[in-house]
Amino acid sequence: MKDKKIALLGMGLENIFLADFLIQNGITDIELRDQKDLLGIGESVPTDAKELLNTILKGSLQQGRDDIEGEVRSSGITHCFGPEYLDGLNKFDVIFRTPGLPYLTPQIQKAKEAGVNISSQIKLFFDLCPAKIIGVTGTKGKGTTATLISEILKKSKERNPNLTSNIFLLGNIGSAAVNHLSEIDAEALVILELSSFQLQDLHKSPYISVVTNLGEDHLNYHQNLEEYWGSKANILKHQTRADYAILNQDYLSTFELVSQTDAKVYYFSGKNLVDEGSYLKSQISNLKNKEVILKMGSYGEVVCTSNELKIVGDHNLENIAAASIVAKICGVQLEQIRKAILEFPGLDHRLEFVAEKNGVKYFNDSFATNPVATLAAIRAFEQPVVLIVGGSEKNLDYDELVREISSNKNIKYVVSIGDTGNRISDLLRLVGYDKVLPGGESMREIVNTAERQAVSGDVILLSPASASFGLFKDYKDRGNQFKSYVQQGWTKSNDKI
Repeated sequence: MKDKKIALLGMGLENIFLADFLIQNGITDIELRDQKDLLGIGESVPTDAKELLNTILKGSLQQGRDDIEGEVRSSGITHCFGPEYLDGLNKFDVIFRTPGLPYLTPQIQKAKEAGVNISSQIKLFFDLCPAKIIGVTGTKGKGTTATLISEILKKSKERNPNLTSNIFLLGNIGSAAVNHLSEIDAEALVILELSSFQLQDLHKSPYISVVTNLGEDHLNYHQNLEEYWGSKANILKHQTRADYAILNQDYLSTFELVSQTDAKVYYFSGKNLVDEGSYLKSQISNLKNKEVILKMGSYGEVVCTSNELKIVGDHNLENIAAASIVAKICGVQLEQIRKAILEFPGLDHRLEFVAEKNGVKYFNDSFATNPVATLAAIRAFEQPVVLIVGGSEKNLDYDELVREISSNKNIKYVVSIGDTGNRISDLLRLVGYDKVLPGGESMREIVNTAERQAVSGDVILLSPASASFGLFKDYKDRGNQFKSYVQQGWTKSNDKI
């Protein structure tokens, strides 16, 4: 690429770190492009990324400047920001798009037709990574599953000094993948959490590919459900017979995926037995307590039971089932798999236990940005639930969620927030469900509204089934605000700041 003219479209985290990687490798004929100005970019990324971009541009990012739109030359790096940032793409040899910019964007497709190489940070990583890659995707559960795999492999290495493989957790759940290429050798194992945005035009597939499930999501980004699922399928399409695919048997879409891979396939299931793989089974002595069974040979072995775990919900048992198969393929012994799983505390913003106050338990599931994830969260509890739901639109179908809420006797009240909260409220009222309350205009109001409906023994669950909206920067900010208000004691009996 040293003789090529390169554009980076979108100055999110991935492309800021990619720009630094390219420059460190002597590639400086780069144009950075984004629809925001530099001040806007600086406000939308973490401080460390803003400082890195500032370094790349040699001080051109200055707080409060209003004269930084347009094209500026700084130490060989050009940047062009503003609404015309997608114009003139044909002049480049290689374009790296940010995951948030769809591959099928017309300007990108026109550039491709003109002979421009369309790439991304993840595509470049697949080209350059010398190690075997374990890729994890799915509509829900991919972050937890990827982290579980990483934790099992790392703890197995700690307990077996003879193991030499270094373990890297990268992608959406970890740090930017290209940042670690200098540390990765052929003996390493890389676990990548991959979104549909990153998979959309992937031209290689991982050694082990995991698809946790396929539901409906990101229809404000993808053209339709078929295109969304097709993006996910890229994690399998380029596999060989020497590779492995781990798939959820409980989804009809899985059987379409099977036809697209040459890999050895193992299944996991929350509902039925599997011939090879892993599944959930209720204990005879206690039907509410479920076992995760790993069957990679002629007989099954118990990995763990639900009452032993720090994490809750059948969906998390399915994540454990998938991670256990991967660990077994990598040669980890059952007892080591079990120990790592029992120690796993779960991830922030994924059915995260926050506090118990006056007998009411609070759970932060802000990462539930689609109805599939919220359905799983609701079904994880047997106690009465006050559900906080809603956010910004992604053009998703909420009919199944509405049916679940209206028929589930454990749902005590619904506190609605944002545009989709209003839509869900309207749908609930159409089916005769009237225990819906508006949440208010701040997280303080939202939490207090929920608390006024809860008594000892209840659960207050933030599981929005939607992306974040104007009140919050992103799902992390939404979850952190929820935790802050709960932990600092703003309750119905002490409504003070």
